[in-house]
Amino acid sequence: MCAQSRDHEKAIRTIEAGDKKSDREDGGFSIDELLKRRRVPGVSIAVIENFEIVWTREYGLAITKDNINITPTTTFQAGSISKPVSAMAALIAVQQGKFDLDDPVNGILKSWQLPENKHTAKRAVTPRMLLSHTGGTTVHGFGGYKPQGKIPSLPEILSGTGSANSSAVKVNIEPFTKWRYSGGGTSVMQLAMEDIHREEFEVILARTVLEPCAMTNSTFVQPLQISDAPNAAHAHGGGSRVPWHVYPEQAAAGLWTTPTDLAKFTIAVQKSLRGDKDSILPQDMALAMVTPTKVGGDYGLGFSENGKGLYFMHGGVDWGFVSLLLAHKTKGYGVAIMTNGKSGGHITSELLMRVADAYNWERSTP
Repeated sequence: MCAQSRDHEKAIRTIEAGDKKSDREDGGFSIDELLKRRRVPGVSIAVIENFEIVWTREYGLAITKDNINITPTTTFQAGSISKPVSAMAALIAVQQGKFDLDDPVNGILKSWQLPENKHTAKRAVTPRMLLSHTGGTTVHGFGGYKPQGKIPSLPEILSGTGSANSSAVKVNIEPFTKWRYSGGGTSVMQLAMEDIHREEFEVILARTVLEPCAMTNSTFVQPLQISDAPNAAHAHGGGSRVPWHVYPEQAAAGLWTTPTDLAKFTIAVQKSLRGDKDSILPQDMALAMVTPTKVGGDYGLGFSENGKGLYFMHGGVDWGFVSLLLAHKTKGYGVAIMTNGKSGGHITSELLMRVADAYNWERSTP
């Protein structure tokens, strides 16, 4: 992380204090007041400028029971921000020649098959469709599992059998005719990755994405191992601690990480978009990550587009955690914000606006 300049310190003070003249509901409160107002224990932020992390800040508590503050290495559950991180691993596999984006996914899958039906008769579901939520697959998202309960296997989850708490993933819209968000489709892609690599998903992601992006405080291990628990924020709902939920649907919701690591990942995407030498992804694949498909919706292969094409982003919600990641496609700036409370969406949206105002980010409208 580069040294903070006086301009950054001024921006930080402005962001921390809020603006009493703001017409936003939460705009006039300091960050400490905002956390108390929304009953969220803590928030962690990393800001990117000129393709570098220029500052990080942490506010409030990681663990309320023991009065433990959030630190730069405190990890949070990232929720659906897991999806673009997982999508990068899939695109790297394509780059390595393990499969093609337009191959039928059932030709990649070995341990389970996505049921064929009248909707798939004309067009097979492919990785491109699954990564962009255009495969016609069901199951919007997942609620996770209590750690003391029985955790189903991924094939059981996809089939809706055993101890799965979600319905079976199936195709009920003709593929590539309509956009519909589907964590179920992301989970099909997770199993395809495990089958093609013949490895566990957390191992694949550590080798292909987390380590190359220097995401040193991140893991897709589910459930979180006891050895990692001291650095993990506790989940909170309504101000009180709630147990972490376990997400065997790792590609859809299973990443534990920090805003700093998400910023490193974001910079890797931005540099790939710029076409830098030795980028993690070729420029065309990075563009596919952030460019919406022609079917509709705002999603490319991992990210949604925001601000009339200026930005790429993804939000994330797991039980007791809310996060947000947004970055400019070409200008090398952005922000990652993570909270450990179920009302954290109020915090992430307000702080995003404060960062954008403090740094005079480009607007999509005059």
